[in-house]
Amino acid sequence: MPAPTKAQVGWENGEVTDVPIACTLTADDVVDRLAEWSAFFSSMVRKVSSDPDHATLTLVGGTEPVLTAADLAAREKACCSFFEFSIEWSQSETLLHVGVPREAESVLAGLLALLPAHLAPV
Repeated sequence: MPAPTKAQVGWENGEVTDVPIACTLTADDVVDRLAEWSAFFSSMVRKVSSDPDHATLTLVGGTEPVLTAADLAAREKACCSFFEFSIEWSQSETLLHVGVPREAESVLAGLLALLPAHLAPV
């Protein structure tokens, strides 16, 4: 599926107001990407909280989880532009925030379904 064009995205006053819920990855690439997320969740996330359109993942310490989160988030945003990611640092923890529009709540739920059982969102 090709990436949405500017004409397919809702714009108002120069701001994006509606992004299509679409992914530009091939079926094989989706399988590989989901495996990457699963490995990330298993080894670099220590806690998860979520609601239907947002999840907050608390990362384990060190720079590798932050770099991996940034890389995965950037590549996910490139193929699924409806995702929103941000990383928040504090002295005590690093958080990866993942958000989706209401229409993509099932996509976020599917991603979070890859979490190991001990990390099930609270």
